[in-house]
Amino acid sequence: MVARRSLIAGLAFLAPALAAKKVSGGSRAPAFTVIDKDTTFADFVGLTGEPGFQIARGATLTFDRGFTAPPRTVFHGPGKVVFKTAFQRAGYAEWWGARVNDPAFDNTQALQAALDSCPIVELMGADYYFSSRLVMGKSGRVLRGVSSNQNGDPGGSRLMLTSATADGLLVGFDRKATEEAAQKWVEHVTVEHLTIRRTRPPQPIANSGPGLVDGFVASPTGLRMMHAVSCYIDDVYCIDHTNGFYSEGAVHAYYRYSESIRNFPPQTSFDFYNGFLQNNGINVGYASGNASLYYRDCSVFGAVGIGQTFPGGAAGLYTAGGFTDTFVFGLETGILNYGIVANGAGPKNATYSSEDLTIQNCVLDGNANAGIRINAGNDFTAVVISGNYINPDGAATGIEIIETNGSVSINANQLISVGGNSATGLRVERAGGVISKGNIFTNLSRPIVFDHANNCSTEDQVNNVLVAVAKAAVDYIETSRTSFRGTIKGAPGLFGTGVSLDLTSTHNEIDVTGIDVACLVRREARRKLSLGGVPVVAPGPFGADNLSTGIMD
Repeated sequence: MVARRSLIAGLAFLAPALAAKKVSGGSRAPAFTVIDKDTTFADFVGLTGEPGFQIARGATLTFDRGFTAPPRTVFHGPGKVVFKTAFQRAGYAEWWGARVNDPAFDNTQALQAALDSCPIVELMGADYYFSSRLVMGKSGRVLRGVSSNQNGDPGGSRLMLTSATADGLLVGFDRKATEEAAQKWVEHVTVEHLTIRRTRPPQPIANSGPGLVDGFVASPTGLRMMHAVSCYIDDVYCIDHTNGFYSEGAVHAYYRYSESIRNFPPQTSFDFYNGFLQNNGINVGYASGNASLYYRDCSVFGAVGIGQTFPGGAAGLYTAGGFTDTFVFGLETGILNYGIVANGAGPKNATYSSEDLTIQNCVLDGNANAGIRINAGNDFTAVVISGNYINPDGAATGIEIIETNGSVSINANQLISVGGNSATGLRVERAGGVISKGNIFTNLSRPIVFDHANNCSTEDQVNNVLVAVAKAAVDYIETSRTSFRGTIKGAPGLFGTGVSLDLTSTHNEIDVTGIDVACLVRREARRKLSLGGVPVVAPGPFGADNLSTGIMD
């Protein structure tokens, strides 16, 4: 039976020779206290210079009305400490013996004890070295640092992981063998104002086959959120992990003002890097493996010289097995292969696995492959891509829509190249239902390409002032039931053709009124539109049931 007594009575019970003194706001323990059985203090307990408590294995020390002490060791031994959350505020890992700024000391046990016992754990503005994964598996808990810290400047709170294979922090639970109701998961956990940094290169795990992401999922990660509801990751930096952040079974969860960085170069022939990895390919009882996942004003970067060289690819945000209910606002990425990759194919709840994706007001800079890649969305796909700045690098593509049907709305984006490359702005391939409107394409070698596409429309502006386009500003290849009503302009003579269709394209409506003749080679109006390489010089039907307007100068 747990003894419920005041501090004075409790100390008298444990050590009759000790006397207790009343202090303002509660009582203080006057000397080192041994706890060898379950014991509860019913009053508030405050320590200043006292040695604290020695808690025997199997014993639990419970504080009903709160506890406070300076950030130093006060709990000794293997026993358990319990705080009643209604009265306990913050606690410190130092209470269990944590040492800051000491690379030779392993703080894993002290940090985990604090996370297990304290409703709120506060970190000093210092480095805590640890070797094994930490777990926040209780609802309503908070892990709070002083601030995130990218470069190790004094004042930030950093969890320094010394393992090449372990994860840094798990919010929630490992994958369960059976489904459980969402209300049984961990909920309302907050991690804020700290950095989780790996001190040695991470060792990734290879995917077991083409198109699989099991290696991605299992590789060393900074912070995992799994089977968690209404949790918040605020101002957290994950540095030098294979995956910065990972989500699986996250419901109504938020990543805000957080960042992933990779400085270590590739370690294996299959190494990869994902700033945020989202696994939607599992069955958690929802339409997809996560539900209502929000990214707000986060960022992902690779180091100069290595960020685009990962053989397995480097992405800012990578969704596997679907992307239902994913909302990305203000993500900034740089020096990566991809800014955002959203793969819609998923083995569970496949019908609704690729609905409700929003990508808005992001800055996706210097992408070696693509700024945004939407892949394998089914007929139920619903995607909005709006207001983003995208800078494809080299031969990259700004936005790729591949093997995706349903509905994709692309509007008011800026796709800009600095010139001197062969970049593509928008590429729609083996896809349908893409509406592109109000986008700006600047200085791209292939501004807009529709390849084996159908039921699409384009009302965009192409403006090249530096880069010549040998082919066409807008290129249709085996495309059907698609319309163009955009504008094409730029420096004199930079475009060989305005809009080009191959001979297999059918039932398309092309309005070339908005093409400025001055930007075409030799200012020839006949270069506004071509079919199979032959100029279309008269309005009306042409080719296989296509229709042209605006042929006049």
